[in-house]
Amino acid sequence: MRWNRSEFYAIAVGHLADRINGAPALSRTVPKQPRLSRDIVKQLQIKLNEQGFDVGKADGILGRNSVLGLQGFQKKHGLIADGFPDTKTFDKLGIKL
Repeated sequence: MRWNRSEFYAIAVGHLADRINGAPALSRTVPKQPRLSRDIVKQLQIKLNEQGFDVGKADGILGRNSVLGLQGFQKKHGLIADGFPDTKTFDKLGIKL
């Protein structure tokens, strides 16, 4: 199963309902997400701009334009287009974490 933030929310709500009805705790853990330093976000923005996804000035802040550009990149490359940079997105962009 591939993860994105909407799936985390759906799982959390479903799990809460299950727990209220007496179900046991979850047996799997959430996959680790990369920590996003300002330098990493700048690299991400530079790479997206170089590949034609206009995110504006590389300022290290993952704002609206960066998220929209990232979604476009993810969609083009068959990734989950949620606008959140995961390890697969960084790999496709050639950014080493």
